[in-house]
Amino acid sequence: MSFAVGKLFFRGERIRPGRYALRLSPKVVQNLGELKLGAEASQLLLDEDFRKGGLILVAGDTGSGKTTTAYATVKERLARYGGYCLTVESPVEKELEGFHGDGYCEQVDATNTGFKSEVASAMRKFPAETRSMFFFGEVLDEEAAAELARLIGRGHLVITTIHSATMEQAIEMLIALPSEAAKLTRAALSGKTCGLSSTKSWRINGRWCDACVSRRRSQTSSRIPRRI
Repeated sequence: MSFAVGKLFFRGERIRPGRYALRLSPKVVQNLGELKLGAEASQLLLDEDFRKGGLILVAGDTGSGKTTTAYATVKERLARYGGYCLTVESPVEKELEGFHGDGYCEQVDATNTGFKSEVASAMRKFPAETRSMFFFGEVLDEEAAAELARLIGRGHLVITTIHSATMEQAIEMLIALPSEAAKLTRAALSGKTCGLSSTKSWRINGRWCDACVSRRRSQTSSRIPRRI
C-alpha cells in the first residue's frame, strides 16, 4: 500500500485489520551531495566506466536510505551523462520521470503485473546504447534476481537495492538463489559491480556517516572479481 499527500510519500503494510504501519519519505529525489555519503562513495556511484554496463547494488536495513541513495544515483547519472533510464518498481516510491539534464527517465509500476512481465515489455523498447540504465526497485525473490541478471548480461547498467545488513550478506543471498536464477546472478556479478552497504548507524544526527559507507571486496567468493 502506498499513497502521497502533497510532497510527502507514505508506504505501509497492514499489521492486522484496522492497523497499519506507515513509512514516510519525501517525494522529491535528492542529490547525492544532500545525502552526505562522502566523496569516495559518490565518485564510485558516478563512475564513468559504468556507462559500459554493470551492476550498482545498494544494501541496507529497512529505513537505512538504500532506495533514496539509488534514486539519487539514477538522477545524477542522467544529469551527468545523459541517456535513458527505465525504472520498474513495485510500487513507484518517488517521482523521477522526466528530463534530468540531457537524460530522460521513464517509470513503470509493476505492482499488478509483476516484474517479469514489465521487464519483458521494457526490453522491446529499451534503447541499445551504452548510456542506457535500468533501475530495478528491489531484489525480493528469485524471479526478480533472474530478471536483473538477464538485463546485466545484455550490457545494461542496472541499479537496484536489496534488504541486507552487509554487502557480504547481500552477495550470499544472490548466489544462494535456486537453479537458473543463481546461475544468471553469478554470471552478472563476474562483470563490473559496485556495492554500498549500510547499517542503522549510517545516519548520525540526521547526517550520513562517511565512515559507515562500506566499499570493499566480499569474502563470500573468490570467483567474483568486482569492486565492492
